[in-house]
Amino acid sequence: MRIKELREAKGMKQISLAAALGVDQTAISKWESGECHPRADKLLRLAELLNCTIEELLHEETDKTILEDSTLQSVQKNGQ
Repeated sequence: MRIKELREAKGMKQISLAAALGVDQTAISKWESGECHPRADKLLRLAELLNCTIEELLHEETDKTILEDSTLQSVQKNGQ
């Protein structure tokens, strides 16, 4: 997810974003580190606060997952 990148681009602090979403600052930190992900009901509000779409929030992760999956498949194919 691109939460940290988009939050910093807006000049927001984690604590401000957390307050606007009604969550703990720890939740924002965990979302940004990839330790866990926001619930679906928070995604729309998060996108609104960061002036982006949900797709833009998820974009980096989607690319990373596709890359990891394709790398894993290549490694498995070459290892056989």
